Amino acid sequence: MKKLFLFGLLVISGGAYAQTVDQYLQKIRGNTAELTAFFQQMPKGGDLHNHYTGSVYAETYIDCIVDSNWYVNTTTLKVTKTAADGAIRISDLKASGDWPAYQEKLLQKWSVKDYNGVSYPSDKQFFETFSNFGIASNQRYDVGLLELKNRAKSENVSYIETMFTGIPNAIAGLDTSYNTKLEQALANKDEVAVIKVLDREYEAMLKKGASAAAEEFNSKAGYNDFTIESVNYLKSIDKSFWRLEKDYKSGIDIITSMNDGMVQGYNGTSSYNSFNSKYYINFLAGMKVIDPKNEFQTRWAPGVTNRFLLQSLVGVKYQLCKSRWQNAKYFNWSPIKKLGNVTVYRNNNFLPLGVAFDKIVTERVFNHFEKMQGDFMVLKALVVPDSDVPKYSLIQKIKPQDYVQSFANVINDTLTDSLRRNVLNITNFEQSDIKGEISVNKPKILFFAIPYDKGWKAYIDNKPDEINIVDYGLMGLKLEPGYHKIEIKYEIPYLTVGLTISIISIIIFISLIFWDKSKKN
Repeated sequence: MKKLFLFGLLVISGGAYAQTVDQYLQKIRGNTAELTAFFQQMPKGGDLHNHYTGSVYAETYIDCIVDSNWYVNTTTLKVTKTAADGAIRISDLKASGDWPAYQEKLLQKWSVKDYNGVSYPSDKQFFETFSNFGIASNQRYDVGLLELKNRAKSENVSYIETMFTGIPNAIAGLDTSYNTKLEQALANKDEVAVIKVLDREYEAMLKKGASAAAEEFNSKAGYNDFTIESVNYLKSIDKSFWRLEKDYKSGIDIITSMNDGMVQGYNGTSSYNSFNSKYYINFLAGMKVIDPKNEFQTRWAPGVTNRFLLQSLVGVKYQLCKSRWQNAKYFNWSPIKKLGNVTVYRNNNFLPLGVAFDKIVTERVFNHFEKMQGDFMVLKALVVPDSDVPKYSLIQKIKPQDYVQSFANVINDTLTDSLRRNVLNITNFEQSDIKGEISVNKPKILFFAIPYDKGWKAYIDNKPDEINIVDYGLMGLKLEPGYHKIEIKYEIPYLTVGLTISIISIIIFISLIFWDKSKKN
């Protein structure tokens, strides 16, 4: 009985203590200063996934460029080490009294300072900061590491592991035995020995040419290559929706990077994701781009790189090339700009978002085509499931014997000419809401090069309509002859159901608490 009483007392006292902390937290919830102090003083464990470049504050990077007296482009806010068009030396900005204003703008561009979560996509705001402050992030490792150490101490973090991106350079061959020596010194709690080990390693890095390696890393390489300038140029001359491909990858990892578009701010077709869109994978598999049974390929989806006819289908309007593209003219691509070591090509067979097709081919027939034959076919007809053929009784169905295509059609630009004459006039474009107008002279299918998802809803002339799966995983709308207003809108599936269940669960939970208390009383 005593043991039970003691156990109950411990539970009650523990609950009372937890309730006291909870009450205090609720009390200070609206006070930013007290909240900051509370979480800062709260004991924490180890930070085992600390990225150096993203952990150092933007203010530190700005101090670095100020100390180096580099140049700032007053329009783009790009920082350079040498004079460039539109760039002014920081000392001159200080002399004119303009530096505080530009310093504030740089802080906003290099971090989330004053970010409102609405005016610019949050993922772009995050990923673009790396290329923006990249020029400063690799200059003063000593200052950056000291900042991380002091911050960890002030925030009561007991242990921190900071990660650097490994790149091929002279310092990569450093003796790693210092790890063992450092661990031994830490185990002995010998602060002097720890400092000596770190000092020796620092000297070794300097002798290996760490400064030169930092300079090399800070050059136009990796994600800081001329892709950034090329994308910015294209955005300045073309405000429509388009996709872009490259004949190179900007990532410096051993495994080829697939999310360059996300990092460098453009719409691409390759993607790495543990769970890529099911219907996008179906499209790539149907076009024989990947093997759907190969789990690696479904995660590291290469998109339509090097499939130039498919690129036209899905709206790839531009190509960035570092190597000379000798066959560009055969696929009807034209060079329009050279930026550094990157040449920008425009696709003259490009199809915009929202194209009306008047022919279909069944999946059973299409599966017999070779890759090149299939690539020609999808620029002539939409591929539909055999079970959906009755839906399209008024639309011409292509049979294998009806279709003969020669490679010369690509050069002569006849593949997409007719399709480009009947496209959606987009009046409003947002990532989750697209509106437009179109007129068709006979029954057609309005094709969107967007992976199908249950969250997409379609409205034709303000009335809900069915979205059909075409080309194995993309979207199509059946249109009757005449003028139509079109809207496709994305709504998170089961959001309303989920919220309803959550609210009901909360009500039941609260009711059970009161019921339990009343029962005890």
